[in-house]
Amino acid sequence: MKFRSFLLTLITVCIIFLAIFGVSLNWFLQKSPLAYQDGGVVKSPTAAQFVPKQAPVMASLVVDVDRLESYRQLRAPLNLRSRSRQELNRIKSQFLASRQLDYNRDIQPWLGEEITLAVTSLDFDRDRNNGVQPGYLLVTTTDDQQLAREFLQAYYSRQAVSPNTDLVFERYKGVNITYRRPLQKKPDPNAGALASAVVGDHVLFANHPKVLREAINNIQVPSLSLEQATPYQKAQKTITNPRIGQLYLNLPAVATWIANQPALPLQENQPTLTAGISVTPDGLKGQTALLGVGGEENRSPTLSQPVNALNYIPRDSVLTAAGVNLNQLWNSLKSLAVDESTTTVIQQVEENLQERLGISIADEIFPWVQGEYAVALLPREGKQGDWGFVAEEAAETEAKSAIARLDEKAREGGYSVGNLAFGDRKVTAWTVIKPTMEVDFKSKPSPMRLDAEVKGIHTEIDNYQVFGTSVEAIAQAIQKGEDALVNSDKFQSAIAPLPENNDGYFYLDWKNSQPLLEQQFPLIRVVELAGKPLFDHLRTLTLASEGTNAGVTKATVFLQLTSRH
Repeated sequence: MKFRSFLLTLITVCIIFLAIFGVSLNWFLQKSPLAYQDGGVVKSPTAAQFVPKQAPVMASLVVDVDRLESYRQLRAPLNLRSRSRQELNRIKSQFLASRQLDYNRDIQPWLGEEITLAVTSLDFDRDRNNGVQPGYLLVTTTDDQQLAREFLQAYYSRQAVSPNTDLVFERYKGVNITYRRPLQKKPDPNAGALASAVVGDHVLFANHPKVLREAINNIQVPSLSLEQATPYQKAQKTITNPRIGQLYLNLPAVATWIANQPALPLQENQPTLTAGISVTPDGLKGQTALLGVGGEENRSPTLSQPVNALNYIPRDSVLTAAGVNLNQLWNSLKSLAVDESTTTVIQQVEENLQERLGISIADEIFPWVQGEYAVALLPREGKQGDWGFVAEEAAETEAKSAIARLDEKAREGGYSVGNLAFGDRKVTAWTVIKPTMEVDFKSKPSPMRLDAEVKGIHTEIDNYQVFGTSVEAIAQAIQKGEDALVNSDKFQSAIAPLPENNDGYFYLDWKNSQPLLEQQFPLIRVVELAGKPLFDHLRTLTLASEGTNAGVTKATVFLQLTSRH
C-alpha cells in the first residue's frame, strides 16, 4: 500500500464522518439534551499555526468524530439505526479494510478532537517547468503522542519495500519527519515523497517534505502562519457561535486555483471568507465573516422583515435574491475582483445575463434600483428556466425614464415593442417575429405563419416595476398572494434560522433547481461529486447578510437537510 493511499484514505474518512453526521442531524437533535445542542463548541482550529497565511483553503473539524457518531446512533429513530450503522461500516470497509487499515485499531486510539485539511499553496515548489502541484497539509490533534508515533512506525514497517524508493528519517529544526524518497538520479521533485511528523500534540501529513518543512517553519516563526494573519484574526473575533467546524477561503487564490492560472503573490486587503459551522435540528448553519470587499467600516442591517417585493415572486422559484439597493450589492461583488481570476468570474456572470436579456444590466438596470428588489429563477419544463425581476420605484421619474430607454433600446435591437392587455392590466412585451412554414413536397406549401417569441415583458404593479423573460413569469407575478414565495412554508422554514435583522435573503431550492443549475453551470457537477453525501440530503440553502462591523461583512448561511428513508 502506498502512503498516498493512506493520506487520501484518512482525508476521505474525516470528510465522510462530517458529511454523514451532518445529514443525520435532524434525527437526533430536535429533542436532544446532549452536548452540542447549542451547535457545537466555541473553539478555533489550532492547526492554523501550521498553515501559511497565503493558503487558499483551510477546513477544520473541531469536535470528536466518535462522539458525534455515538450521539447519532443514540438519537436516531429505531428504524434508521441499523441502516445508519450499515452505511458507516460500508464506508470503513471500502476506504480502510482494502488498504490494510482498520479505524478502530489503527486510527481511533490516537486521533484527537481536531482534524484540519489545508491547501497550503497552488504550486509548492513555484516551478512551472515541472508542472503545477498544490501543497496539501493534513493536521490532526492526538490524545497520545506515543501511540501516534507507534502507529506511523507500524505503518511504515507494514509497507511493501520498493527497490525504487528509500525510507528517509530526517531531523528538521528539532522535528523528526519521515518520507519515502525516489532513488532515481533526477527524481521528480513532486512525486513519491509524502511525509509525516508528530509535532507536540499534532500529527502532520503532507504530500511532499517541502510542504511539511514549511509547516514547521510556520510554527517556529509565527508571523508566517495563517493564525497570525490580520484578516484571519479579525474574522475570528466576529465568529462567536458554537461550532463543529470552520472553513477559511482566500477568495482570489481559490478563483486562481479553479481557473488553473499561475499563483499570484499575497496582496494586502485581498478578500477572504471565514465561516464557523454549527449544527441545528434541521441542518447546518454557518456564521461567516467576509473581509476585503470595501464599503462602510460599520453598518447595521437595513431590514427587519422580508421585503414586500417578494410578494411578486412565485412560490415555485428555485433561486431567489431579495433585498434593498441592488446597485450597492453589485458594486460590493465587483470589489471582490482584485485579480484576473475573480474579475473573469464576475464578467462571465454579467455577460451571461446580458446575453439572455439583451441589455447591460449593470449599466441600464442596477443604477436606478435603489429601493427593494427581488430576482428569481423559475423552472419551466423543457426550457432553461425563466427569470423574474421586481424593483421598487424609489425614484419614480428616474425609474420610468430608465424603462423607457430600455424599450427604445429593444426597438433598436430589432425587437417589436408593444403594449398588450393582460387581464385588466397593461403589459409591454419585447418580441421577435419568426415566420414558420410547413412544406409537404407532394403538395403545395402551407400558408406562412408568424410566431411571436417573447424576449422580455414588463409592467407596473402598485409601486413596483415587474420584469420577466416569458408571459408565464409575468403572469405569476401579477397573481400575487398565497401563491407568492414569501407565503410558502418551504421558504419560511428555510429562513427561520436566519437573523431577522439583515440586508436581504438569498434562497436556493436545491432539490428542484439541481437539474437546471447543472445544465447551465457544469462546474456544479464537480462540486456535487466532492460533497455527494451532503448534496444527496440538501433541501434548501439560504443566506442573509447582516451589515458590517469593523470592516467585516457578516452573514449567516443555513443548509436545510432532509433524511432519506
